[in-house]
Amino acid sequence: DFGELFETDGLNDGDAMARFVRGIDPSTGRKYCLRVSPTCKTAHEGVASTFGETEESYHPEVES
Repeated sequence: DFGELFETDGLNDGDAMARFVRGIDPSTGRKYCLRVSPTCKTAHEGVASTFGETEESYHPEVES
């Protein structure tokens, strides 16, 4: 599970809208949000992009 993708109006930073992935760290239970590219279509794609990978190539076996 890569979390939930959501968007909101821009944050006064020049973008018309902003997208985020909201997730939970399975090891700590902490909630987090990652700002991702507004072109991301899925949470998986958004998380993968933070590691410089594509949705197709990003399949971690263990996250730390």
